[in-house]
Amino acid sequence: MMRRHHAFQTLAVAAVAWAAADLQAEVKLPALLSGNMVLQQQSEARFWGWADAGEKVEVRGSWEGALAAAVMAGEDGRWKTTLRTPEAGGPYVVTVKGANTITLENVLIGEVWVCSGQSNMEFRLKGVTDAGHETARADYPRIRQFHVKGAHAAHPADDVSGAWVECRPETAGGFSAVAYFFGRKLHQELDIPIGLIHASMGATPARAWTSGRMLLEKNLYATEVKLVSDPETVEKTRAKYEAEMEKCQVAAAKAKAQGAPEPSRPQGLPQISTRWPSALFNGMISPLSASTIKGVIWYQGENDVGAEAWYRPLFPNLIQSWRDAWGLGDFPFYHVQLPPYDYGNRNSALVREVQMNSLSMNHVGMAVTLDLGDFKNIHPANKKDVGERLALWALARDYGRKDLVHCGPIYQGMMIEGGMIRLSFDHTGSGLVAKDGKLANFVIAGADRRFVPAQATIDGETVVVSSDTVAEPVAVRYAFDNAGVPSLFNKEGLPAASFRTDEW
Repeated sequence: MMRRHHAFQTLAVAAVAWAAADLQAEVKLPALLSGNMVLQQQSEARFWGWADAGEKVEVRGSWEGALAAAVMAGEDGRWKTTLRTPEAGGPYVVTVKGANTITLENVLIGEVWVCSGQSNMEFRLKGVTDAGHETARADYPRIRQFHVKGAHAAHPADDVSGAWVECRPETAGGFSAVAYFFGRKLHQELDIPIGLIHASMGATPARAWTSGRMLLEKNLYATEVKLVSDPETVEKTRAKYEAEMEKCQVAAAKAKAQGAPEPSRPQGLPQISTRWPSALFNGMISPLSASTIKGVIWYQGENDVGAEAWYRPLFPNLIQSWRDAWGLGDFPFYHVQLPPYDYGNRNSALVREVQMNSLSMNHVGMAVTLDLGDFKNIHPANKKDVGERLALWALARDYGRKDLVHCGPIYQGMMIEGGMIRLSFDHTGSGLVAKDGKLANFVIAGADRRFVPAQATIDGETVVVSSDTVAEPVAVRYAFDNAGVPSLFNKEGLPAASFRTDEW
């Protein structure tokens, strides 16, 4: 029997599931809309689900002044509406009524953030530095996490698997550590409920988290996307494979009868994996995009070290594809710049450069972690500072904390002054400082593009770089290697991001 492509099986299972759903009269909600959830405050919080075609569905909250929202299910049984939410508070009850009534209890109103990426976002609180102490004091029932179960798909899924969980010492160990520390910082500073929707998977590239629509539009992995999502392409591929397989079976039987070597089998149809373009977006992100959120925090890139040519266009388009999917405008997207790690002959500074360049996008921020890495461990245990540095961006940019310095120095420009180069920076805070009193890991080059170690000194809000062996310098690099040893900080203790002034 010929083996069918996983994508075809997925389509068949989905069709059967939908047919079964159509026969059921009960109103149904997605997993994300459930008891213990957090709804985005002072927003038109989205509600959606399934019912009989034409069935009236009413959604009502128990807070003061709440207005009921009513909607009719469409011909396909789907319905969606919004419910105006008040200022942060709770707990409340939300009821969804159709032919049946669903009661959602212990619902809080607050700030909702999606937390995603690969293994360093997936890294659990029980594995961090001083984990016993951290989990024992993690008694914050107004912080809730919804952990999306890992899933990949050829087409955008309708729902995810998961449940909302209160943050308690007995549950917090399973929380994403970065998400927890991010949420805790916001909770402590703002004194409001925080909802963390955690959707991560280790060892996954950016292409898997980008929507198929965006990949097709930008002609990035378009062939792979069409191969499993375009009906005409899927059918042609299936038919070609089956025809080739029939010929192969005939040839194999003939060869066996003659005692000759059997011919090689035709190349099998692709198996959708967690690394396939758009597969994780389809399985874990697209179903969430029906919700109302404040923004996203993101920690990914390790899997793209060595593939910078692809990562350069992918990363900004990943961000845009998420914003397009939610349709909430340019919501905040704050990400972690990769910390140092020994990637061998692959230079992670090139990925860090792509991440830094994303700051040119509207409402994108970056937590620099050059001082938080472990050169021999790709999963450093200090996740507290990572999460809290992400929270600084949110507090300063989204919650009105103008008193906070939320970022370390970011290279802004250079000027050649005789035999030296003067570098200027954004986010210098209350001033630049050198770690241990001395700047290091600066290199300089002339027109010959040969970089040599340089002397660097702080001069007010600038850094002056030179070398006795380079009389006419044209370019400088700082921490632009895997080691990424940091030496330049602002006085608030936040490190400068690695950079280069050239494009060589």
